[in-house]
Amino acid sequence: MSEFDEAEGLVPSEASVERSEVVTATLGRFLPASIITAFVSLAVASGFPLESEWIFMPMMAGILMVGFGLGLEVLRSFGFLHRDVNVRGRRSVIAGILSPFAYGGFAFLVTRFTDLRGTLLPAIGVSALFLIGLVLAFVMFFPWLRPTRAESS
Repeated sequence: MSEFDEAEGLVPSEASVERSEVVTATLGRFLPASIITAFVSLAVASGFPLESEWIFMPMMAGILMVGFGLGLEVLRSFGFLHRDVNVRGRRSVIAGILSPFAYGGFAFLVTRFTDLRGTLLPAIGVSALFLIGLVLAFVMFFPWLRPTRAESS
């Protein structure tokens, strides 16, 4: 521990995570969980036919991943993402599992209760995917979910 850390009252467990951990959490945890959940839920809902929706799954998961990764990077860059939250752990997997269901709920509400059709719908869908990923990162890793010192040790 350096003199700077002692002067600021920081302990090593509260140091911010590295960018490589954010990339690993996004690509290694969130993305696979999101893709698997999307494929399984679509397959169960549609009875396993190979239709055009399957083509859009990687794009959908990619946009969710960009939102989630950017959310983690914002939290990391402002110092809110500490090592003790275990970015590469189960929270990233849970966020990945929740992401297709969040988008499915959004898509249901948009098509059920609005008259949005045609050219605006794809733009709204892409924006919603990005925002869902971003919001999931903030909700899963925001500082109020940080474990206490007693829970960490």
